[in-house]
Amino acid sequence: MATVHFRLDGSNPPEPTKEERERFDALRDEDIDFSDIPELTDAQLAEMRLVAPGEVVPTKKQLTIRLDAEIVDWFRAQGRGYQTRMNDVLGAYVRAVKRETR
Repeated sequence: MATVHFRLDGSNPPEPTKEERERFDALRDEDIDFSDIPELTDAQLAEMRLVAPGEVVPTKKQLTIRLDAEIVDWFRAQGRGYQTRMNDVLGAYVRAVKRETR
């Protein structure tokens, strides 16, 4: 028997059929079985960031950069995720400068 490979494009899911839509519409929240989905922890929720529908999440580029030790030490002292926070600060600066130059 041949193996069929299928890749679902998460950004372009197939339209549900009429029967599927009717079944979804009839489904009540209390009928949904969440038993195989673990609860999210506070730590996981804290790591999440809101992404608006249709928003493109930018790709990251790896690079080597020299920063003042004081800057790196301060961000590292904030704990896990310090590189993401550094990126967020730089991103906020870029957006602010772009707003000023409009």
